[in-house]
Amino acid sequence: MVSLEDVTSGLTEPAARIRKAVRPVLRAMAAGTPGVGPDDVDDLIQSTLVNVMSRLKADGEIVNLEAYARTAARRAFYAHVRQSKMVVLLEPPPDKRVPVTEPWLERMAKALEPSPSELALGDLDRSRYAEQIRLALEALPDSEREVLILRHGVGLSAEDVAACTGYKNATTVDSVAARARRRLEVHLSPSLLGWAQGQGRPRPSSPA
Repeated sequence: MVSLEDVTSGLTEPAARIRKAVRPVLRAMAAGTPGVGPDDVDDLIQSTLVNVMSRLKADGEIVNLEAYARTAARRAFYAHVRQSKMVVLLEPPPDKRVPVTEPWLERMAKALEPSPSELALGDLDRSRYAEQIRLALEALPDSEREVLILRHGVGLSAEDVAACTGYKNATTVDSVAARARRRLEVHLSPSLLGWAQGQGRPRPSSPA
């Protein structure tokens, strides 16, 4: 726990700890987001630092400084994405949920693409599939939605997602992602079946 007394007495270096905690998180998220560059990352590190130090000054203490700083950095990143004119958003920016960008969605569609046998289609309409993923994401709980976007959209490793979000470890992240994918598939299935029938390629009947 870091208190304001620690800061003023010089016993700790919270600013250095905050920077160390948020720098890899922001760099990893920026790497998977076209339109967000090194200068943006530096600005986000600084704004997160100011934010967290202001909170420390107001409350007098923060129980887990690094975890709090990473959460603040993540939220700052999402706010930057919503406001940036360089990033192509695919949903209304005022929403406080994790935004969905065009590159993230394209990456998710590729990562979550079903096999031809699952689709019963010769070819997959990727743009339409991506749009269906975007719509299906809206039905997911916020925590599962964020994990899927970070893991398969931004392209973070399970370890990085755990560091960003505060999950215990990569195994927990994989478990949450698997559960989210199952939920996503429930919402996608009717649409995919519709495409198959609409293209004159109905699913093969189940064996008796």
